[in-house]
Amino acid sequence: MEIALITATAMEMRAALAGVLPPGETPDLPPLAPPGGAFLPALRLEGLTLHPLLCGIGLPNAALALGKLLGKDLPLAGVLNLGLAGSYAPRLAPLGSLVAASEEIWPEYGLARGKTVRAKALGLALAERGGRAVFDRIALDPVLSLRNMGLNGQAAGRRGPAVTVAGVSGSPSLAGRLRRRTGGLMENMEGFALALGCLGQGDEGLPFAEIRSISNLAGLRPPAGWNLPLALDSLGKAARLLFSPAAPANPPARRMDRYA
Repeated sequence: MEIALITATAMEMRAALAGVLPPGETPDLPPLAPPGGAFLPALRLEGLTLHPLLCGIGLPNAALALGKLLGKDLPLAGVLNLGLAGSYAPRLAPLGSLVAASEEIWPEYGLARGKTVRAKALGLALAERGGRAVFDRIALDPVLSLRNMGLNGQAAGRRGPAVTVAGVSGSPSLAGRLRRRTGGLMENMEGFALALGCLGQGDEGLPFAEIRSISNLAGLRPPAGWNLPLALDSLGKAARLLFSPAAPANPPARRMDRYA
Protein backbone atom coordinates (compact mmCIF):
# COMPACT_ATOMS: atom_id res chain seq x y z
CA MET A 1 0.00 0.00 0.00
CA GLU A 2 0.99 3.61 -0.56
CA ILE A 3 0.19 6.19 2.12
CA ALA A 4 0.66 9.98 2.16
CA LEU A 5 1.97 11.30 5.48
CA ILE A 6 1.24 15.01 5.84
CA THR A 7 2.48 17.37 8.52
CA ALA A 8 2.37 21.15 8.54
CA THR A 9 5.87 21.77 9.87
CA ALA A 10 9.33 20.26 9.80
CA MET A 11 9.35 19.68 13.57
CA GLU A 12 6.16 17.62 13.32
CA MET A 13 7.53 15.59 10.41
CA ARG A 14 10.85 15.07 12.19
CA ALA A 15 9.03 13.81 15.30
CA ALA A 16 6.80 11.48 13.27
CA LEU A 17 9.63 9.98 11.23
CA ALA A 18 11.73 9.52 14.37
CA GLY A 19 9.11 7.00 15.40
CA VAL A 20 9.58 4.82 12.32
CA LEU A 21 13.16 5.35 11.10
CA PRO A 22 16.45 4.31 12.72
CA PRO A 23 18.33 7.11 14.54
CA GLY A 24 20.11 9.44 12.16
CA GLU A 25 18.13 8.41 9.07
CA THR A 26 15.56 11.21 9.06
CA PRO A 27 15.85 12.98 5.68
CA ASP A 28 16.83 16.63 5.41
CA LEU A 29 13.80 18.87 5.88
CA PRO A 30 13.36 22.46 4.70
CA PRO A 31 12.76 24.93 7.54
CA LEU A 32 9.59 26.16 5.84
CA ALA A 33 7.42 24.50 3.21
CA PRO A 34 6.79 26.64 0.11
CA PRO A 35 3.26 27.16 -1.25
CA GLY A 36 2.32 23.82 -2.78
CA GLY A 37 4.25 21.90 -0.13
CA ALA A 38 7.64 20.25 0.15
CA PHE A 39 7.69 16.63 -1.04
CA LEU A 40 10.23 14.31 0.55
CA PRO A 41 11.60 11.11 -1.01
CA ALA A 42 9.31 8.10 -0.62
CA LEU A 43 10.16 5.78 2.26
CA ARG A 44 9.85 2.03 2.03
CA LEU A 45 8.57 0.45 5.22
CA GLU A 46 7.52 -3.14 5.71
CA GLY A 47 4.42 -3.68 3.58
CA LEU A 48 3.92 -0.09 2.49
CA THR A 49 5.38 2.97 0.79
CA LEU A 50 5.21 6.25 2.65
CA HIS A 51 5.06 9.58 0.81
CA PRO A 52 5.98 12.34 3.33
CA LEU A 53 4.72 15.84 2.55
CA LEU A 54 5.25 19.10 4.43
CA CYS A 55 2.12 21.09 3.56
CA GLY A 56 2.88 24.30 5.44
CA ILE A 57 0.78 26.03 8.08
CA GLY A 58 -2.86 26.93 7.58
CA LEU A 59 -5.84 26.09 5.40
CA PRO A 60 -4.55 27.61 2.12
CA ASN A 61 -1.19 25.85 2.33
CA ALA A 62 -2.82 22.53 3.26
CA ALA A 63 -5.25 22.76 0.32
CA LEU A 64 -2.53 23.71 -2.17
CA ALA A 65 -0.20 20.94 -1.08
CA LEU A 66 -2.89 18.27 -1.05
CA GLY A 67 -4.06 19.33 -4.51
CA LYS A 68 -0.52 19.02 -5.82
CA LEU A 69 -0.17 15.61 -4.17
CA LEU A 70 -3.40 14.30 -5.66
CA GLY A 71 -2.35 15.64 -9.06
CA LYS A 72 0.60 13.25 -9.02
CA ASP A 73 -1.90 10.41 -9.55
CA LEU A 74 -0.20 8.12 -7.05
CA PRO A 75 -2.03 4.88 -6.14
CA LEU A 76 -2.72 6.15 -2.64
CA ALA A 77 -4.61 3.99 -0.16
CA GLY A 78 -5.17 7.05 2.01
CA VAL A 79 -3.88 10.21 3.63
CA LEU A 80 -2.60 10.40 7.21
CA ASN A 81 -2.24 13.78 8.90
CA LEU A 82 -0.07 13.88 12.01
CA GLY A 83 0.54 17.05 13.96
CA LEU A 84 0.09 19.15 17.07
CA ALA A 85 -3.07 20.74 18.43
CA GLY A 86 -4.36 22.87 21.25
CA SER A 87 -6.79 21.36 23.74
CA TYR A 88 -10.14 22.92 24.59
CA ALA A 89 -10.66 20.45 27.45
CA PRO A 90 -7.47 19.62 29.40
CA ARG A 91 -9.20 16.97 31.51
CA LEU A 92 -10.25 15.03 28.41
CA ALA A 93 -7.22 15.90 26.27
CA PRO A 94 -4.27 16.79 28.54
CA LEU A 95 -0.84 17.88 27.37
CA GLY A 96 0.98 15.11 25.51
CA SER A 97 -2.15 13.05 24.87
CA LEU A 98 -3.13 11.83 21.40
CA VAL A 99 -6.51 12.59 19.85
CA ALA A 100 -7.86 11.26 16.56
CA ALA A 101 -10.32 13.55 14.79
CA SER A 102 -13.82 12.08 14.74
CA GLU A 103 -15.06 15.18 12.94
CA GLU A 104 -13.51 18.21 11.28
CA ILE A 105 -15.20 21.57 11.84
CA TRP A 106 -14.54 24.92 10.15
CA PRO A 107 -16.23 27.52 12.39
CA GLU A 108 -15.24 30.49 10.23
CA TYR A 109 -17.26 29.44 7.17
CA GLY A 110 -20.72 30.85 6.62
CA LEU A 111 -22.70 34.02 7.26
CA ALA A 112 -21.10 36.14 10.00
CA ARG A 113 -23.28 38.31 12.22
CA GLY A 114 -21.71 39.77 15.31
CA LYS A 115 -19.91 36.98 17.16
CA THR A 116 -21.76 34.18 15.39
CA VAL A 117 -21.13 32.42 12.08
CA ARG A 118 -23.82 30.17 10.61
CA ALA A 119 -22.69 27.99 7.74
CA LYS A 120 -26.08 26.98 6.35
CA ALA A 121 -27.39 30.55 6.53
CA LEU A 122 -25.06 31.42 3.65
CA GLY A 123 -26.90 28.91 1.46
CA LEU A 124 -23.78 27.70 -0.33
CA ALA A 125 -22.43 24.21 0.36
CA LEU A 126 -18.73 23.41 0.03
CA ALA A 127 -19.37 19.97 -1.46
CA GLU A 128 -21.89 17.16 -1.75
CA ARG A 129 -21.53 13.54 -0.75
CA GLY A 130 -24.17 10.84 -0.98
CA GLY A 131 -26.84 13.39 -1.84
CA ARG A 132 -26.09 15.43 1.28
CA ALA A 133 -24.62 18.93 1.29
CA VAL A 134 -21.35 19.48 3.15
CA PHE A 135 -21.07 22.82 4.91
CA ASP A 136 -18.80 23.36 7.91
CA ARG A 137 -18.57 19.81 9.29
CA ILE A 138 -17.06 16.58 7.98
CA ALA A 139 -17.66 13.43 10.03
CA LEU A 140 -14.72 11.01 10.13
CA ASP A 141 -14.13 7.44 11.25
CA PRO A 142 -10.42 7.31 12.14
CA VAL A 143 -10.31 3.63 13.07
CA LEU A 144 -11.95 2.57 9.84
CA SER A 145 -9.76 4.87 7.75
CA LEU A 146 -6.58 3.59 9.38
CA ARG A 147 -7.63 0.02 8.73
CA ASN A 148 -8.43 0.83 5.12
CA MET A 149 -4.87 2.11 4.86
CA GLY A 150 -3.47 -1.06 6.37
CA LEU A 151 -2.40 0.77 9.54
CA ASN A 152 -3.02 -0.05 13.16
CA GLY A 153 -6.46 1.24 14.06
CA GLN A 154 -5.63 0.98 17.77
CA ALA A 155 -3.37 4.01 17.33
CA ALA A 156 -6.46 6.21 17.09
CA GLY A 157 -6.74 6.20 20.88
CA ARG A 158 -9.04 8.94 22.17
CA ARG A 159 -11.35 10.39 19.54
CA GLY A 160 -12.99 13.79 19.40
CA PRO A 161 -14.06 16.68 17.15
CA ALA A 162 -11.31 18.87 15.72
CA VAL A 163 -11.79 22.57 14.99
CA THR A 164 -9.77 24.12 12.15
CA VAL A 165 -9.15 27.86 12.39
CA ALA A 166 -7.21 30.47 10.46
CA GLY A 167 -6.44 32.37 13.65
CA VAL A 168 -5.68 30.28 16.73
CA SER A 169 -7.39 31.23 19.99
CA GLY A 170 -5.41 33.98 21.67
CA SER A 171 -7.35 34.01 24.93
CA PRO A 172 -9.11 31.46 27.16
CA SER A 173 -12.43 33.27 26.61
CA LEU A 174 -12.18 32.88 22.82
CA ALA A 175 -11.21 29.23 23.17
CA GLY A 176 -14.18 28.71 25.48
CA ARG A 177 -16.60 30.30 23.01
CA LEU A 178 -15.31 28.13 20.18
CA ARG A 179 -15.63 24.98 22.26
CA ARG A 180 -19.20 25.81 23.30
CA ARG A 181 -20.23 26.74 19.76
CA THR A 182 -18.66 23.74 18.01
CA GLY A 183 -18.43 21.02 20.63
CA GLY A 184 -14.78 20.63 19.60
CA LEU A 185 -12.09 18.95 21.65
CA MET A 186 -8.99 20.35 19.95
CA GLU A 187 -7.90 23.23 17.72
CA ASN A 188 -5.70 23.03 14.61
CA MET A 189 -5.01 24.97 11.41
CA GLU A 190 -5.05 22.44 8.53
CA GLY A 191 -7.32 19.46 9.16
CA PHE A 192 -10.55 20.65 7.55
CA ALA A 193 -8.84 21.45 4.24
CA LEU A 194 -7.23 18.01 4.13
CA ALA A 195 -10.47 16.23 5.05
CA LEU A 196 -12.42 18.16 2.41
CA GLY A 197 -9.84 17.39 -0.27
CA CYS A 198 -9.93 13.68 0.49
CA LEU A 199 -13.73 13.72 0.51
CA GLY A 200 -13.75 14.77 -3.14
CA GLN A 201 -11.75 11.82 -4.45
CA GLY A 202 -13.66 9.07 -6.24
CA ASP A 203 -17.11 7.77 -5.47
CA GLU A 204 -16.45 7.09 -1.79
CA GLY A 205 -13.68 9.54 -1.00
CA LEU A 206 -10.05 8.83 -0.16
CA PRO A 207 -9.56 7.44 3.37
CA PHE A 208 -8.33 10.20 5.66
CA ALA A 209 -7.18 10.03 9.28
CA GLU A 210 -5.95 12.86 11.48
CA ILE A 211 -4.12 12.19 14.74
CA ARG A 212 -2.79 15.07 16.79
CA SER A 213 -0.71 15.36 19.92
CA ILE A 214 -1.78 18.01 22.41
CA SER A 215 0.98 20.60 22.70
CA ASN A 216 -0.88 23.34 24.55
CA LEU A 217 -4.08 24.51 26.13
CA ALA A 218 -6.01 26.51 23.53
CA GLY A 219 -6.08 30.21 24.33
CA LEU A 220 -2.74 30.29 26.16
CA ARG A 221 0.55 31.46 24.65
CA PRO A 222 3.99 30.02 25.50
CA PRO A 223 5.29 29.22 27.98
CA ALA A 224 2.09 28.99 30.03
CA GLY A 225 0.07 25.88 29.28
CA TRP A 226 2.56 24.49 26.75
CA ASN A 227 4.75 21.37 26.62
CA LEU A 228 6.14 21.07 23.12
CA PRO A 229 8.82 18.42 23.84
CA LEU A 230 6.24 16.10 25.43
CA ALA A 231 3.83 16.55 22.51
CA LEU A 232 6.51 15.84 19.90
CA ASP A 233 7.63 12.75 21.77
CA SER A 234 4.02 11.52 21.84
CA LEU A 235 3.73 12.14 18.11
CA GLY A 236 6.71 9.86 17.50
CA LYS A 237 5.16 7.16 19.65
CA ALA A 238 1.93 7.42 17.67
CA ALA A 239 3.82 6.96 14.40
CA ARG A 240 5.68 3.99 15.83
CA LEU A 241 2.40 2.31 16.75
CA LEU A 242 0.81 3.14 13.40
CA PHE A 243 3.63 1.78 11.25
CA SER A 244 5.19 -0.87 13.48
CA PRO A 245 5.60 -4.25 11.72
CA ALA A 246 4.56 -5.80 15.02
CA ALA A 247 1.18 -4.10 14.91
CA PRO A 248 -1.74 -6.55 14.60
CA ALA A 249 -2.93 -7.14 11.05
CA ASN A 250 -6.07 -5.26 10.10
CA PRO A 251 -8.01 -6.55 7.08
CA PRO A 252 -9.30 -3.71 4.89
CA ALA A 253 -12.81 -2.63 5.84
CA ARG A 254 -15.47 -2.16 3.20
CA ARG A 255 -16.95 1.15 4.29
CA MET A 256 -14.98 4.37 3.85
CA ASP A 257 -15.14 7.56 5.91
CA ARG A 258 -18.55 8.99 6.64
CA TYR A 259 -19.02 12.57 5.55
CA ALA A 260 -21.83 14.84 6.65
